[in-house]
Amino acid sequence: MTSRQTIGGLALLALVAILPGLDAHDLWNPDEPRYAEVAREMAATGEFLVPHLSGVVYAEKPPLFFWTLLLSGELTGGLDEFAIRLPSALAATGATVLVYLLAALYFERRAALFSALVYLSCLKVLWQARTAQIDMLLAFWVVLALYLWARGRGTGKPAWGFWVVTGLATLTKGPVGLLPPLLVILVVCWWERDRSELRRLRIGRGLMLSLAVVLLWLGPAIWVGGQSYFEVIVLKQNATRYANPWGHFRPWYYYATVLPGDFFPWFSLLPGALLAGRRSFFGDERKGFRLALVWVFVTLVFFSLSPGKRSVYIFQMYPALAILVGCGIETWERERRVSGGWFTVPLGLLGGLLVTAALLLPPYLVGVEEAELFPRLAALAPPVIAVLGLLLIAGALGLLGRRVGSGVGILGVGLPLGFLALVVTVLPDIDRTKTGRTVGEQLGRIAGQAPIGMFPAIEAGVLFYAERTAEPLCSEAQLRSFLDRPDALLVGHLEALHRVPGPPLLLDQKIRDPQTDGWGLFRVGSTPWSLPADEASTLDATKPVEYGYPCDHR
Repeated sequence: MTSRQTIGGLALLALVAILPGLDAHDLWNPDEPRYAEVAREMAATGEFLVPHLSGVVYAEKPPLFFWTLLLSGELTGGLDEFAIRLPSALAATGATVLVYLLAALYFERRAALFSALVYLSCLKVLWQARTAQIDMLLAFWVVLALYLWARGRGTGKPAWGFWVVTGLATLTKGPVGLLPPLLVILVVCWWERDRSELRRLRIGRGLMLSLAVVLLWLGPAIWVGGQSYFEVIVLKQNATRYANPWGHFRPWYYYATVLPGDFFPWFSLLPGALLAGRRSFFGDERKGFRLALVWVFVTLVFFSLSPGKRSVYIFQMYPALAILVGCGIETWERERRVSGGWFTVPLGLLGGLLVTAALLLPPYLVGVEEAELFPRLAALAPPVIAVLGLLLIAGALGLLGRRVGSGVGILGVGLPLGFLALVVTVLPDIDRTKTGRTVGEQLGRIAGQAPIGMFPAIEAGVLFYAERTAEPLCSEAQLRSFLDRPDALLVGHLEALHRVPGPPLLLDQKIRDPQTDGWGLFRVGSTPWSLPADEASTLDATKPVEYGYPCDHR
């Protein structure tokens, strides 16, 4: 099979595994509907430089991802779930191909193919490929930037492509699209004492080029948004958020706790792959192995130094993990310098544990509240886990029988297709607690020209499905003042409303879905409203209300 055929086959596999069912469930809180609503308001207002959420400047993220959502909506006929998730799906497809191309610069094509299959079939990639979050697009830019740098290494030609792409990555999610990949290159050059590569990189002029790409948007945006927008988007959302964040506080070892699950099931093969690579890689393969190691190390250190941590922050290093595992497996197959037990035993044990868990799970689910809330998920969970375990066992048997290609192929193809089946059959069952569609569609039908308020914060899912904007009510005083307006409509969180002290709010004609994340729609009237006693008894009065954008005063 030629390289072009392999690339085409990988792209086709990714599209077949990701595109079907992309709209199988609603946009889920918190990120998906928020980003979708920002894009919808861009399209409705024609304000493309400075993003807005419910008419309030949204200064948390640069606009490139929102622009891709708008383009997707134009190409597909509207901003629906499919269009909103399509950029992530295409970015995952592109990243899978780039993992193959990057690995092929240093390793045999078979090793590069293994790496791409490992990347496409790990749990975190499968999830991010179907989620309208920024991180899949960011990962695509990062692997593209490092591929362009690696392809030009040794040619003496300036690495302008690297700097342009890191500029696009910065337009996607800020300096985290530039600093980690640049640090990776600097550490690799230091390790290999390659001063000529540092000269080729032209760091000073390169940084200016990357900055120029960003300034094409940032300059006009600051002109429109003013000094306050500059202070938030440039300083607060980057330097302050990294050094002194306001949320997601985690210990320094946090990423070690999430990697085994997120890089499932390939994390179990990582120790064997590292051992095989250390003993077997020489020449160009050693350089590729070193690049992947540094990529992982730099990313982990860079994001671990910040007190605020989320699992998606390190997602841009997953191509490196895939290359380490894929090329390590191929090297073990070819060289046999380490015991096959490093690969077969962890995978077989993991599969056996999943099959055992599937057998023990049904009795445990009886009477569990979550099982009653999500009956389809509860019914399908045991067989899905069992099938997953059997897939891992089949992959381990393939490796054990020295049919390494078959073992990797079983997992590399079976896991994405299995995840597709899971998405189509199970995830819609969770919509009732992760979407604002029910309240949003009701609001859209009855709102007309009535003023709409939201307390205690903006719930973007409701706005997106209502195709409306609302006034954020960030305090009890703002809430009561809003309720004095005639014909007002209020979208409120039930717990937050229940805790408002003083006389009962004058609300009637309550329209709500109690299973839709606690939000309800109310029309101001003359009948006092309070939460029913059976629901009020389940609330924790001591738990603080979690405010959202833009009412959290960050």
